[in-house]
Amino acid sequence: MSNIKTSEDIYNVSKYTDTELYHILDLSNPTDRELEARIYHLIKKYKTMDNESGNKLAQFFEDIYNRFFEVEEDEDAEKESFNDTASNTTLLGNSITNALPSQMEQSQTSASKAVTQMDYSKDYINPLLKQTITRVVSIDSQFRNNKKTTLSTNFSFNLSDTLRDVVAIRMNSIHIPKTWYTVSKSYGSNFFYIKGNSPGVNDGLHDYKIQIDPGNYNQTDLIAAINTSIANLKSSNTNIDFGNTGISYNSNTCIATMTTYVKSIYNETDYYLNFDYFTYPIEGQQTGVYTSIPALLGYNDQKFDLGTVHSVKDLSGTGHPTINIATNGTYLGYADNSDNFFLTANNNYFYVINYNGYKNNNIIKYGDPTFNDNSYNTIKITSSLPTDVSYTRLQLVTDFSAQIQNCIYLYPESCGIQRFYIDFPEHIAYKYSYFNFQLYLNKKTTTNAVNQKTVMVTPNDSKIWVGSRSCFHLDSSVNEISTIRASSEYSKSDFAVGNKVYFTVKCDASGYYHIKNGYRDFSKNDVVINLHKGQYILSDYINEINYAIRAADISNNHIFDPKYDSTQTFTNITGLYINSNSDYNLRMRFYINKKFSIDSYLLDCSSSTYFSTDLSMNYMSYDVSKNTNGICKLNGGKIFDSGSNYKLNNNDILFILKPNTTRNDISFGNYYADPYVVKYTGTTVAGLTATELNNLLNNVVQGFYDPILDDYPLSSVVIRHNITYTGYTYVQWSIDLSGVKTILNCDNYKIFFSDESTDNPPEISNTWSSYLYLDASYNLADYAVKYSNVFDVSYTDILNNNKIYKNLLKIKAGVNDTITLQAGDNGIIDVNGGNANDWVITIPPGTYSVNKLIDQMNKTFNSNTHWNGSYIYTKNNHVYFRINSGKVFNTDDYKLVFYDPYSFVKCFVGSSSVRNTSWDSTIGWILGYRELTEYILSAKYITPDVNNSNISYYGDTLSVYTYNTKTNVATLTGDTTVSVNLFNYFMIVLDDYTQNHLNDGLVTITPAENNSVTSYYVNKTTTVCDPITGKKVFTGTTMPGNNKNTEKQVYAANQKLGAQTQTAKIYSPGPFVQDIFALLPLNTSNLTPGSVYIDNGSGLSKQSRLYFGPVNISRMTIKLINDRGDVVDLNGSDWSCSLECDQLYQQKSL
Repeated sequence: MSNIKTSEDIYNVSKYTDTELYHILDLSNPTDRELEARIYHLIKKYKTMDNESGNKLAQFFEDIYNRFFEVEEDEDAEKESFNDTASNTTLLGNSITNALPSQMEQSQTSASKAVTQMDYSKDYINPLLKQTITRVVSIDSQFRNNKKTTLSTNFSFNLSDTLRDVVAIRMNSIHIPKTWYTVSKSYGSNFFYIKGNSPGVNDGLHDYKIQIDPGNYNQTDLIAAINTSIANLKSSNTNIDFGNTGISYNSNTCIATMTTYVKSIYNETDYYLNFDYFTYPIEGQQTGVYTSIPALLGYNDQKFDLGTVHSVKDLSGTGHPTINIATNGTYLGYADNSDNFFLTANNNYFYVINYNGYKNNNIIKYGDPTFNDNSYNTIKITSSLPTDVSYTRLQLVTDFSAQIQNCIYLYPESCGIQRFYIDFPEHIAYKYSYFNFQLYLNKKTTTNAVNQKTVMVTPNDSKIWVGSRSCFHLDSSVNEISTIRASSEYSKSDFAVGNKVYFTVKCDASGYYHIKNGYRDFSKNDVVINLHKGQYILSDYINEINYAIRAADISNNHIFDPKYDSTQTFTNITGLYINSNSDYNLRMRFYINKKFSIDSYLLDCSSSTYFSTDLSMNYMSYDVSKNTNGICKLNGGKIFDSGSNYKLNNNDILFILKPNTTRNDISFGNYYADPYVVKYTGTTVAGLTATELNNLLNNVVQGFYDPILDDYPLSSVVIRHNITYTGYTYVQWSIDLSGVKTILNCDNYKIFFSDESTDNPPEISNTWSSYLYLDASYNLADYAVKYSNVFDVSYTDILNNNKIYKNLLKIKAGVNDTITLQAGDNGIIDVNGGNANDWVITIPPGTYSVNKLIDQMNKTFNSNTHWNGSYIYTKNNHVYFRINSGKVFNTDDYKLVFYDPYSFVKCFVGSSSVRNTSWDSTIGWILGYRELTEYILSAKYITPDVNNSNISYYGDTLSVYTYNTKTNVATLTGDTTVSVNLFNYFMIVLDDYTQNHLNDGLVTITPAENNSVTSYYVNKTTTVCDPITGKKVFTGTTMPGNNKNTEKQVYAANQKLGAQTQTAKIYSPGPFVQDIFALLPLNTSNLTPGSVYIDNGSGLSKQSRLYFGPVNISRMTIKLINDRGDVVDLNGSDWSCSLECDQLYQQKSL
C-alpha cells in the first residue's frame, strides 16, 4: 500500500489496488457472491454503531462496493433493484421475515410435485410404522483437510456416506474448547497506535505501536501488559520523550484512562538552508550591482546541508572518487598521495560536542564562560592509525571517516568525510575542492534538546587540521556545525585611502591662532587628523577615521574626549558613524574642549592703583602657577583696616591677566589672545566696609565677560580678606586664581577635509567627497544651533543626507527577498507536498549594503520565533551565518488510533488460517473506546460539561477528556467499561450445498427507515450537487418546452430530497450471515481457559433445518461464528458437534 501517505489517504479507496482491498476484506480470490456478502456484512456492522467512526468506516466499505460492482445509472431502477435485493434475498437477514410468506408459497407450490405425504401403517408388533430413520452425523475439526491453511472453525468436508433422502437435520450436541482469546491473534487485534497527525510526522514513519501478546486477560493483567508495552516503547525510542504516557484502570468504575505525552525534537541539522533566489557573487564584483542576497554576502552555493562542517574551498585537485565503497563508509577512493602529513598523539583526534546554544534569549558559543555548564555530550573521534608516522591525505581521510562511522553516537549511514570538486565556472573556487564533514548526532544515544548546537573542535594544528598547508584545510580549530562560512569575501568596497589624506580641526577664535612666515601655526590650537593609507571596506574605513581621531585626541590632551578611558578603542563622542537609524547616512559628532588654565596667564597689577596700593597686592607680570607651585593663591600685605571708608571708583582697573609668554619650556595657544583687563565699570561707591568691598570685588571679577569666546573665564576666581587685631585692626587681602578657565569649544572651530594623495584612482580626486559625500569644510558653530532640538547641545552633530554604501543590493518583494530553512529529514518533510515545516524569512524591499542587510537579517531573526538564536556576522572579511532553528512536535501533533482499514490490515500470503481484525475486536474496543476509532489529542476537542465545570468530554462522546496546554499532557477515559468477555453467543453456519431449504437468516433489530418519495416532476436530470454541502438539490425545470416550477414546488421537492435516506446505506444491524443452522448462547462464567464447553440439552434439538423435499447430502461447509459475524478463532484447538439427520425409509416390496 505504497500510495498511502496520510490519514486522509487511508479512507480513499482510489489509493488501494484491488488486491489490497481484498486483504482489507480478509478475502483471497473471492467469488462475486462472497465479495458482495463480505462487503454488505462490514457495511452493516459499522453502520449499526451509529457514531462518527462507524459511519466513516461504513462509507469506506460502501466506496469499496461501488468500486467492485457496477451501479445502475437510473436512480429509480437502482433503488428498486436494491430494495428487491434487500427484500427477496437472504443477503440481509432482517428482511427475510418480509420475504418469507411469498417464498414459502412458491416452495409449497413447487414441492407438491416432489414431496409425498409420509404414510404410517399399523403393525401387529408396533402400533405405528414410521417411514423415516434417524442417523447421527459427527463433525470433528481434527479430521479436516488442509489443517495448515484452514481454521478449525471454518472448513469444508465430505461425508463418509452420502445421506440420501434427507428431510430434516437438527443439532444434537456441541463440544467447544474455551481457547478463544480475549485479545485475538488476528492481525490488528493486539495493538493500537500513537500516530503522527501533523504535517511531517503524519507520513506513517513516525507512528508508535503499542502491542501486547494475544491471549486471555483479566482487566488488571490487560492494563499491566499495555503499560509494559509502553515502557518498551519508551526504551526503544529514546529520541522521543513519552513522559508519563500510560494507561490506568479504576476498579470501582471499571473504566480505563489513557494518559499521553509525546515530544519529538528536530533541530537545524535536520534542515537545509536555501537562498530562494540565487546568483553568484562574481556578478556584483564585476558590475558593482548585486541582484541576490547570497551574492552580496559572498555565498557561492544556493543550498547548504546544516549537519556538516566544510573546509575552506581552496584544496587543489579534483578529488573525484575512483571507487565508491559504502561498506566502510569512506566514499573517498580518490588519488591524492602528493603530500605527507605527520600524525602524532597531539593531532590524531577531534571532538564533537553538543550543547545548549540559546538560553534565556542569550546566545552561547564554544569558549564562553557558561559553555561547560550548558554542554550535553562530548564525543571524541580518534584515528586508528599509529602515531609518529607520516601518511597521505587519502589514508588520513579514509581512516577518520571510518572512525566517524564506527561511532555509536553518530548516524553511520549518513556520517563520514567526503571531498567535493567544484566544477562551476562562476564559483569563486572553480576547479578547487573541499572536505565535507558529515556529523549527524544519533538522537537515540545522545541528548536531543531544543536549541541544541553542535561544534567540531580540533587541535590547533597546522599539519592535520587548520590552514592551507594542513591535510583538511579547516578555517579554524573551532567549527560550529550549522554555521555557514561564505566562500567569497563579502562585497569588497573601493574605499582606497591614498598617501596624504587628512582633515584639520582649525580654531577661528581671534587671538588663538597666528600666521608664522606666511603659514598658519598648527602647533597651538589646531588639530590635524591623518589617515593611514590602505584598502578598506566601509566599516573598516569608518573605523580607520575614528582610530585617527583617537590618536589625535591622545596627542592633544584629550581635546575630543571629555571622559577619556584608556581601555576604549574610540573616543566617547567625537567620531564618524554610519547611522543605521537614518538610513545609512553619515553622522559626524565633535566634542572640542581646549582648556587654558592660570598656567597660560600672567598676573599684572601694575596698572591697578587699587590692587597694588589699596590692597597691597603689587604683582607685575607674575607667573602665578609657576611661582606658587600650582597653588595659585596670592596674599597681599597687612594694612590698616579703613573701617567703613573703603571706596571703589568707576573704571578702576583691578588687575590684568595676559598670555604667559615667559616660559621657554611650554608654549601656550593663547599667545596672541587679548589680555583680560578686569576693571570696575560701575558707579563710584564709597563708605564700604571690608566685607562689602570683598563682595563687590568678587562680583566684578566673577562677572568678567570674554566677548571673543563668549564665556566667563573668571567665574571661579575668589577674593578673600582676613582681619586681625594686635592692638590695631589689620586686614590682609588674598586672591585664588586656580579657577581661571578659558575654554575653546566647537563654536570656535571649523573642519577642513583634505586629500593631497598622489596615488588615488583616476576617477577619484578627493576621497572625502567621493566616498562620504563630504563638503570641503564645515563651521561647527553653525550646527550646534541647527540640531539643538535633536541632539545633545554639549557637542556638535553634522548629518549627511547621502547614503554611504557601495556594492548595493536592491531587494524586490516576491523576487529576491526570502531565505528558507527547508525540511530535510523524515518527520518534518510535508508528505502532502506542502511546506508546513519550512521556515521562511522575508527581507523588506529596499536598497541594501552588506552592513545594512546584516542588520536587517538579525532584526528579522530576533522577531521570528523559528529563527531565534540565529544571527549573521563578519570575520576576516567573510560572512558567517549561524543558524538556530528546528521544530518541536508535542502531544497535540499526535492521535490515538485504535483502528483504521490500513494499519490494522496485513496480507498473509498462502495462509488463510491467519485473519485480519475488525474494529470491535481491537484492544481499543476492549478498553472501552467504542465511540471513535481515533482520537486527535488536541485542546480544541475539549467539550465542557454544562452541568459540571470540573468535567470535560472529548467532542460529542462520553469519554472524559483533558488537555493541559502548559504541560501538553492529554488524558482520555473510555466511553464504556473495560470488557474482557467479548462474545454473548456463537452461531453455526452450515452450507449443505442444496437449494431445497430456506436460506436461514438471523432476524435482528433495525433502525427505522426514513425514505420519502420524490415529487413526480423531480428526476435525476433536474437535480444538481450543492458544492458546499455535497447534497442533491432541485433547482426547478429549465428544459425548453417544460413548464416552470413554482417556488413552492421547488421548496417541497428539496424538503423531500433532504428527508431521504440513501438506500445504499440501509442495512440491518447485527451480524450478516446466511445458512444459519444454530445459535449457541454462551455460559462460560465458570469455565477456565482451555476447558471444554459442552451442550447436549434438549434446546439444541429444537434448532433444525427442514427441507422442501428429500435431498442427498454428501458435502458440507461449517463455520463457527461469533455474535459479530466473524469466524471464531480457537487458536488451533479442535471442536466438534453432532447432528441428527432424518432420512426417508423406502420400504422395498417383497
